[in-house]
This record gives sequence, structure tokens and C-alpha cells, in this order.
Amino acid sequence: MDNSASFLQSLRPLPWRNPKDLYRSCFRTAVILIAALTVAQASSVYAAGTWAPAAPLTAARTSHTATLLANGKVLVVAGFGSISWIATAELYDPASDAWTPAGSIASPRNSHSATLLPDGRVLVAGGANSATNLATADLYDPATNTWTPATSMAAVRSGHIATLLANGKVLVAGGLGATGIPINAAEVYDPASNTWTATGAMVTSWVGRVAARLPNGKVLVAGGYNSGNTTAFAELYDPVTNTWSAASPMVKQRYGHRATLLTNGKVLVVGESGNGGIQLQTTELYDPASNTWTLTGPLVTGRVTQSTSLLADGRVLIAGGGGNGSTVLASAELYDPAFASWTATGPLATARNYHTSTLLNNGKVLVVGGSLANGIVIASTELYTPGIAAAPNCNPDIDGDGAFIATTDALILMRIAIGINNSAAIGGINFPAAGTRKTWPLIRDYLVTQCGFSLP
Repeated sequence: MDNSASFLQSLRPLPWRNPKDLYRSCFRTAVILIAALTVAQASSVYAAGTWAPAAPLTAARTSHTATLLANGKVLVVAGFGSISWIATAELYDPASDAWTPAGSIASPRNSHSATLLPDGRVLVAGGANSATNLATADLYDPATNTWTPATSMAAVRSGHIATLLANGKVLVAGGLGATGIPINAAEVYDPASNTWTATGAMVTSWVGRVAARLPNGKVLVAGGYNSGNTTAFAELYDPVTNTWSAASPMVKQRYGHRATLLTNGKVLVVGESGNGGIQLQTTELYDPASNTWTLTGPLVTGRVTQSTSLLADGRVLIAGGGGNGSTVLASAELYDPAFASWTATGPLATARNYHTSTLLNNGKVLVVGGSLANGIVIASTELYTPGIAAAPNCNPDIDGDGAFIATTDALILMRIAIGINNSAAIGGINFPAAGTRKTWPLIRDYLVTQCGFSLP
């Protein structure tokens, strides 16, 4: 007797000796069915997302910035090109799937920041090129498609964080300073006066940190790298007092990680570089209400320097990045806060690292540029279309006969829950005459379109 037949046998009525036997068997079967439905539906309440090619950049670039403008276009600025640092910028129009020139900033650079201001302009600050780390800043005006110099920062920096504050000013902090050593200097840019003002010093000096503005207006900064060491240290900037204070440290030390503010107000941090070039799978959540970090679902594949985007439905998409050793990944994953878990989604057509991803107004995600495992810088771009949520009329009557039966509907669900798909999921089942879905194609179509299952 095969395993499926054994399972079927386990659901058949036994020769009851007393009512308690019947009760126990029915209870046992109910637990199995509930578990099957929970596993199957909790792991996939969305249809699978898909990737498609988009128009390539005019110039290949990596370690650039990408900013969604108020008009729905995406501004891509500077970065490292095919042979050197570049200063050019270009605009992507989702309506026409086309790129157009957007002028150039004053100096070529990478590892800079780009921040959308409340008036629609974009502030580009700092960065590095072959000569030095930079203090210069530039302003892009989408109304005229031109750049103008902004007042330079007090400190040169690259690999810093930049965050728009609730008051419309921009916080810039940390990064590598003039001597190539991480600094703890921070300053705030005021677009109204085109001036920078120093904040209190950060608690520590690290480069490659991540930042997120919390619902309470404070800015969380976490992780980073200094003198060959990574850190779990985190701190908070308070714009009311213009000061920094230590926050609870992360569970893990991280560098090359990414942070995303979720719709529930918590911050998801993803990416961890382990010893020997092994990228670890742990991810964690920061809760501002309790100032605590907790581990959440592990990644399917460990990675660093991946792109990260918060989708319109509240899930988080990560794509590409650096894998173990010197590998570069094409795989992509989705985090669902409702289930605190990661699931694989369709892979990128091109494995890439140090690229950008931008959520468009149409709900798609634009991935731009980056570099391959051999260091070649690319101009290719891709568009991700998220899967839609499950339809509301899903029910456990899989075969459509009007009843939920253990030896048909429940058995199919249980097989799917343990990974049995295709014709094997319905092998050996005697469907009732009233059933309207008696073949795998019909059953699969129902589960995918009506229940949101992701099935091969």
C-alpha cells in the first residue's frame, strides 16, 4: 500500500466499539484538515508575481540612486559606469517605457544619497569618485529638467544615510569622511533656506548603516561597518531635541543590509554577512513602541546588498544581491507581515548586485542597473508585477460537489500541503458524480484563481 493509500486508510471509519471511538476519530480528522488548510492557505494567499524586461538605461550604471518623482517618473542619478564614475541622470516614464536624458550633476560620483523634497525637487548629496569623498550637493527640478548647485555640506561623506524628516528637512548622517574613516557627524538640510545645520554627534561612527523614519518622527539608524567589524548597534535621532541616543541593539550584527518601514509601524531589516563570505538568512523586526528587536521568518536564500521595495499591498519584495562567496543572485523573495514569513517569487532575468528598485504608481516595481558577478556594469532593467490577492469565494469544497468530504477534498488539500501536486494530488481518488472539478487542470485553476494558491 502506498503512502497516499495509507493516509486514505487512516481517514476511513473504524469498526466503532463505543461512541468515544467515533468522537476521537472525527476530532483527529478535523485537526488534520484544519492543519492542511492552514498550511496551504497561509503559505500562499497571493498568485505568483512575474518579471518582464523594460527599456534599458541610456548608460550602464551601478551604485546609483533611483527616486520616484511626484509626476510618476523615476529619476536615476550618477553611479559607477562601464569604466568610471559618471555624472549623468536620466528619467524613466512608465507610460511609454522609455528613458530620456535629465542633465548631469556637477561632479561624477557613486555612494551618494538622493532625497525627494516636499516641493518635488530632488536633493543629491555627498558620495565618492576617484578623487575623494564629497561634500557637494545638487538640486534637480523636474519642472525644468535642470540641476542647480545646493549649498555644500559641512562634512564630506559617502555611504551615508539620508532621510526626509516630517518637517520637510533632510537628515544626513555618518558615512566615510575625508580620510576614508567612518564619521559620527550629522547635519540637517533646510530646502527653504538652502542651508545645513549640524545636529548633535551620533553615538557611534559606522558606514553602510540603514535608516528609517518612524511614525513618531524619530529616525532609526542601525548596523554598519568600521575597522573590519560589523555591528548590531542602533540609535535614534530626535528632530525635536536635535540629538541622538542609543536604541536597543539588533539581534544580529549586520552590514550590506536593508531596512523597510512596514505599514504596521515596525521596521524590517534584511541582509547579513557572515564569516567566510557566507550570507545568512536571518531577518528581524524593530518595534518602536517597545524599543525591541525580534527575529522574524528566515530568508529562503541568504543575501546582502539586495534591492528592497515595500509593495502597495504591504508585502516586501527583495531581489538579487550578493550570495555566498562571490556569487550574485537572480532570485527574489516576498515577506508577508501577516504570516511573518518569506516565500520565493519569480527570479530576475539577470542576476545583479548594487542595483536599485522603485515602487511605481501603478503598483509595479522597476529594477535598474547594477553589476554582474564578474564586475561588468549593466544597463538592463526589469519590471515586477505583484500577484493579486486571493479571490473572496474560496472554500474547501475542492471538487465542487457541494460538500466537504474527507476522502476527496481534504485528501487533495493534505497532499498539496505536503508538496504533492499535479496529477499525483488526485491519484486514486473516486470523485462523486455531483463533482464539477474532477481533473487536475480544473482543480488547479480553482485553487490558483479562487484561493490564491501558488502551484506548478
